[in-house]
Amino acid sequence: MISAVLGETGEGLARLVRHRLIHKIGDHFGFSEEDIDRIEAATD
Repeated sequence: MISAVLGETGEGLARLVRHRLIHKIGDHFGFSEEDIDRIEAATD
């Protein structure tokens, strides 16, 4: 599964893991998608 996603997007593994963690943690704490996107953009 991970190799399929990495092959489709060209993203590195660290970037993919960071993206998923930010979204999972944000969802857990009830952040809006806009907040999560803002947090993710700040980490790039």
